[in-house]
Amino acid sequence: SVSTSFGSFGAAASSTFYRLVFAAAKHHPSEAYSAAPHVLVACARSLLSDCVHKSARAVQELALARAEAAVASDEDGAGGGAASAEDKQSSPRVASAQARVRAAADEVGRWVEVGESCARLYVQLADPRHRDAFRRYTAYALADYVGLMERNAVSPPLRAALLPGLHALLDGASPHEMQQLHAVLGAGGKALLKAAHEEFARDHKYAGKA
Repeated sequence: SVSTSFGSFGAAASSTFYRLVFAAAKHHPSEAYSAAPHVLVACARSLLSDCVHKSARAVQELALARAEAAVASDEDGAGGGAASAEDKQSSPRVASAQARVRAAADEVGRWVEVGESCARLYVQLADPRHRDAFRRYTAYALADYVGLMERNAVSPPLRAALLPGLHALLDGASPHEMQQLHAVLGAGGKALLKAAHEEFARDHKYAGKA
């Protein structure tokens, strides 16, 4: 089986994992899709789950770092008397807090890049040339995608990065698979799926499967 998490691995390791799986799907499709499509799906799900969860933590860290930087700036200002704004900004405490903000923002950006990789992987898996081999997994992949986005605080940049993958899965889903999906989703998931489907239909001029 394939682990559903990379544990303590960071965005760089996740990106390496993506490149390996994507290369297998793109350059060796006959072997990958015929021999082990479930492995491709499990790998994609692992990458997506890790991306969503760790991105949420990175966003929380960024919010905390910004709050700490604001407190440091205010407290240095309160105790600095007539110190100039430039002096306050250059104080060691404020400079350290601002460095943490920049590092946290960079980490958020890296997970958005991983999200873009996730979407490209799902677009590859849902390629029409391999749709027959992948079809039995489409409903499960959609349920994973929608469920993770529903249950976690997904930032707007990450949501935008992930949407092409969701759209590719919707494009490949048959009416039967959409019925299966609606049967297992809760109210929140159905609402998210409906919004994504309407956006896909609008932006791609696609007469969809309702």
